[in-house]
Amino acid sequence: VRKAAKDIVIALEPAVKKYVLTLVKPTLHDMTTGDHERVVKALEETYGLKGLTMDFLVQTGLQDVLRKGDWTITLTVWQGREIIKAEPGHVDVCYGLAVDVGTTTCVGYLCDLSTGKVINTESMMNPQVPYGEDVMSRITYAMSNENGLKTMQDAIIAGLNEIIEKVVSEVKKNGASPGHAIDDLTIVFNTAMHHIFLGMNPTYIGRSPFIPAVQRSLDIKARDLGLKINPGSYIHVLPLEAGFVGADNVGVLIAQEQYNQDEMVLII
Repeated sequence: VRKAAKDIVIALEPAVKKYVLTLVKPTLHDMTTGDHERVVKALEETYGLKGLTMDFLVQTGLQDVLRKGDWTITLTVWQGREIIKAEPGHVDVCYGLAVDVGTTTCVGYLCDLSTGKVINTESMMNPQVPYGEDVMSRITYAMSNENGLKTMQDAIIAGLNEIIEKVVSEVKKNGASPGHAIDDLTIVFNTAMHHIFLGMNPTYIGRSPFIPAVQRSLDIKARDLGLKINPGSYIHVLPLEAGFVGADNVGVLIAQEQYNQDEMVLII
């Protein structure tokens, strides 16, 4: 069930990047400036990052992280806008996970975002299969059972957490959850799998005129979906095209760049 990842030439510009700071240990003369403010100011002075916000969970643990690293800290920044992770000391590696949730198969590709290389792959049968082997039967299951949608959503979240644990098991450090090593996650699926994963009622995409709840791309905190990566990180959901032509096809378009070719191409 595992598909091999093909190497393609891309401009490496990940959504998350790591920045290392070494701060001067504060004294009584610094008591009017908090650790948060010192970190944000140092990021602007050292790396030119302006107007940064900080995830609340990162903020609550920032003081301990700074002191554990003896005032050297590695900060993970999302889209140049938000600090989503703080780690003691100097950390170079930055992991991202690319996930494809198919009707039958789920697969996760672990990527080193500093090099763009795929370093590990894990896959499994979609744990929603017991509730219907195809898209329409799962939509029917959600319509016919009071807790059908939540049951299927919980199943896919649990399945993806299993993939997450396996794909990064060898990079587990300091007794922390292995998945917390992942700083970014991008996910694609067809329209029905998209709605079930997000807990959106799939009834209306099963009826004419097949209108989805949302078409645009989404950025959702990992902790809001219960995915066990770094809790302050974002899950990037690619946009849908139309009807049952989903985010998985958008992924194909991005990877294959048919719009730069003159010949006729069929995507299945």
